[in-house]
Formats: sequence, C-alpha cells, structure tokens
Amino acid sequence: MKSPQDQSILLQKWQDSGGVMVIGYEMYRNLVQGRNVKSKKLKTVFNKTLVDPGPDFVVCDEGHILKNEASAVSKAMNLIRSKRRIILTGTPLQNNLIEYHCMVNFVKENLLGSITDFRNRFINPIQNGQCADSTTTNVQVMKKHDHILYEMLAGCVQRKDCTTLAEFLPPKHEYVLAVRMTSIQCKLYQYYLDHLTGTGSTREGGRGKAGTKLFQDFQILSRIWTHPWCLQLDYISKENKGYFEEDRMNEFIPSDSDETSLSLSSDDYPKKKKFKGKKRTSSGGHEDAEVI
Repeated sequence: MKSPQDQSILLQKWQDSGGVMVIGYEMYRNLVQGRNVKSKKLKTVFNKTLVDPGPDFVVCDEGHILKNEASAVSKAMNLIRSKRRIILTGTPLQNNLIEYHCMVNFVKENLLGSITDFRNRFINPIQNGQCADSTTTNVQVMKKHDHILYEMLAGCVQRKDCTTLAEFLPPKHEYVLAVRMTSIQCKLYQYYLDHLTGTGSTREGGRGKAGTKLFQDFQILSRIWTHPWCLQLDYISKENKGYFEEDRMNEFIPSDSDETSLSLSSDDYPKKKKFKGKKRTSSGGHEDAEVI
C-alpha cells in the first residue's frame, strides 16, 4: 500500500488528466476522513479529488455495502458532491425496505422521502399485510402500496437476471489445484503450531484453553500457507500504520531463536511440477443483479 503522499500525487494526476479511478470503500473512507494523515495539505487534496468537486461520475459495485446509512462508509460516500451515481448489486435485499431506502436515497436523494415518511407510507402498510393473521383489508393495502413503490422506482431500478448475459458469456470452467507447501512454509507452520497457538506447550504468556484463539490462528496460518511474504507484509503494514516501503521487503519477522530466524531465497520457491487438478464445468449459477 502506498503512503499518503504517493496517493495524493496519484489522485491529483487523475483529476488533472481524467480517466477511471478504481478505489475500495475502506480506502475511500480512510482518505476522506483523513485517517493517518496529519498534513492539512494532503487532506485538502483528498477532499478536492474525492469529495468536492470529486469525480464526475460514480459507480458503486457491491452497492449493498451502503445499505446502512449510519455506517462510516455510507456517511463518507454521501459526501460526494457528484449526483451522477450508479449502484450495482447482486445480493438479494431480503425484503428489508429500510436498507432499500438507504440505497435508493444514495442514487436519487429524497425520491422516497425521509426514512420516517417512507416508514409510514410503505414499510408499515406492507409489513402489516405480510403477517399470518393479516386481514383481507391489510393484504389489499399491502398490494396497493407495493405496486405504488414499484412504479415509483421503475425509472430508477433495473432488475436483470443471468439470462441477460448468458449468450455473451463463455462456458464457466473451475479448476482445483493441489499445491504443496515449500520448506520454509512448513517450518513457519510447524513453529507457529508448537509455540504460538493455544495448544502449544511453550506458548509465552499463554492464551488460555486450546481453541480460544482459533480464528486468529487460522488467519495467521492462512498467510503462511498462501505465501510467507503475506505474513511479512502484514507485520510491516501494522508497523507503518497501513503502508510499507519497498526497501523493507528484505526484512522478515525477527526471532530470538536461530532455528526460526528464516529468510526467503530462490531455493525456497517450488520447482515446476505437474499438478493434477479436477475440472468442473457449470452453465452459470449467476445471481440476480440490480442496477440502481
């Protein structure tokens, strides 16, 4: 991850030259809120490039992340001055109208009114007609308000299923490859099991009963079996509050034991081998998608 200075230079160049900037929700939130940024000049650059005036056009993939207007990500995204916005989501909304209101309100502000008005006009009547003991009148009122809401969103929400792209997509192929860990991965893995997990007999300070840190152990072990550098980068990133410098790539996690003071070399990389894999084909399995 680049430093705030490098990020500001990249964003300034993008704003001046134009083009497409791809950025994650968490990074956008951190830059807009100025996290780990002390320079007022950098904060001004981030605000100018990302918020006001910001981008000319905003496309939010996985838009269901914005379903909670009280979340920090939603608050940061709503600061964008540009009103030309699109939300893409393939996740069903589970008939949660409050979340639906939040997403629609991001794209077309005040189309559905305030959350209080929306609750009284649509949520309560629709929910009253969905109960097991709802009367005939309640059901009729529910259908009426449901149709009104559908018509209101007809020009704003487009629902598509996998058949829309079926003729354009090639057949889907999935491959499962079994890859053995290298020697350094095995050493790191075994050392962690022997000394740093809840079951280790020489665990310094102790973690209590076995399994109390199961998910934390799993996260660290997953970095080891993916690639030792993942463990190294995580360590360096935490030391530098979210970013690292390339000249620190030669460092590795320090250890008091010579046996566990490991470094990466070309000998630790696996030789080219023939992998046996299972091949599976499927015709699709895509989720329904909504464009707001």
